[in-house]
Order: sequence, then structure tokens, then C-alpha cells
Amino acid sequence: MLRFLRPVFVISSLLALAPAVRAQWAVYELRFSEEAGSVNFSFYSGAYVVVPVKGGAASIVFTTESGGNYYAASENSLRYYAAMNQGVKQAVLSAFTINGTAQAFYSAAGNFDTTVEYTDAGVTRTAGVPASLTGMLLASDDESFKGPASDGSLGMIGRASIKAALRQDLTQITNGSAITMGDAVKVITGLLEKYGYRPDVGDAQEESGAQSAPAASVPSVEAGGADVTALFGGQSQTTVAAESAVPVSAEVTPPALLPPAGDGNP
Repeated sequence: MLRFLRPVFVISSLLALAPAVRAQWAVYELRFSEEAGSVNFSFYSGAYVVVPVKGGAASIVFTTESGGNYYAASENSLRYYAAMNQGVKQAVLSAFTINGTAQAFYSAAGNFDTTVEYTDAGVTRTAGVPASLTGMLLASDDESFKGPASDGSLGMIGRASIKAALRQDLTQITNGSAITMGDAVKVITGLLEKYGYRPDVGDAQEESGAQSAPAASVPSVEAGGADVTALFGGQSQTTVAAESAVPVSAEVTPPALLPPAGDGNP
């Protein structure tokens, strides 16, 4: 079963784009753990999510180490907001996607129990955010219209728990250089490429076995730093100056889906 990729990107066109003004960000590292009862379900093992600390459209960069190190970015494809009443206040990360018969729903929440720092007009400020988020991913696809595959598999139902931990190191780097959401995503993808990750072209690559440019249904992901054209069959790729966005001396935990230092089980 191919990774459940395409429905995630459909939502990008359903949400209003974030305004092109300076925002402040928080970066979370997510882990997906498949739950019992899933059938024909294959998904990314983790992700990095960039959220505006004051709420709004959030972006996600999925990662996997299955068959190689790959990432797939989807900008402004989730919502980050506060749910509250007189007794409780929680931050919520959510998304619903649909593409034909395939559907997926993401929901995770956590208490406002820590802060991140950012600079606004030369003044250092703090914003309340969750140190962690927990939730679920539910996915389904009715494939009855096309019949069973050669191995007899048909349809899909997937359940996965979501555990997210705030990455203060990535948050500080992103707030130091990213003005727009697009800039923030480039910081994350640029770091991933430094550690050998490359864009996942999705179904088109896995079905054909070819190293081709990203499929039209997947938002274009710009490569960072070094010349990586050889990874795409020699086809020309647009590069961005990720080196200038990420300080050389920055202390960053490699993106091996490990929890932040001092927290052994996010």
C-alpha cells in the first residue's frame, strides 16, 4: 500500500493563505504510531509542524526512513487554535482532508504549559504554547470501485496515535530567520536536506520506480544548500539559500525522529 500522501495536500487549496507579514513560530516534532485494527495502512513515521503562536494556518513536513530518507511538505494545511471555557484552555492542531474516496482526519491537543521567546520590533516577548500535544490520525479509503489488487488487498482503514513535542531549538532558529510561513517551511526542509533527506515525489515515483520531479498534485518543494540535481535524474531543480537561513553554529538534534534532549518519550 502506498503511503497515504495525496489527501494531505488537497487541504492546502481549501485554507486561506497566511498573510505575508512577520509572524512568530513554534515548531513541533510529531510521531505517528499505527494502532491495532489498521488494514492496508502505510504512512509517514513522523513530521515537523510549524504553527503561528497566535493561531492560524499551520504547515507540516512529513518524514520517513522507509526505503530511504524522504520528506514531503504541505503549507497551510492544518489549523492551530485555542479551545477554552471557564475551566480549561487547550491548544488544538487539526485538519480534515478528502480526495475522491480517500479521507483523513488529524486532531491533537495540549495544555498551554510552557512558553517560547520571539523578538517583535526589537523587543523580546514570550508566548504561551503547549510543551506537548497528543491525538489521533484516522484515515480511510473505499477502493471497491476498482476491485482488489493482485495480492487480494482492497480498501484501507488506518488509525495512528499522534505524539508531538515542542522543539525549542528549531523554534529559535525559525523565529530568527523566517518572515513568512513559506520561509519557515524552507528552514525545516533545508535542515532535513543537510541530514540527507530528499523530497518524496509520492505515488508517481513509487508506481514507476523513476527518480522524477515532484508530481503535480504535490506542492513543489525547493531544495536547500548543496547541488542535489543528481537525486532527481539530473533534472534542473530550483535551489534556495538555506545556508543563510540556518546558522552554521546552531545546535540542532538530527531529524532522526528522536525526542528533544531530556525527554525520552514525547
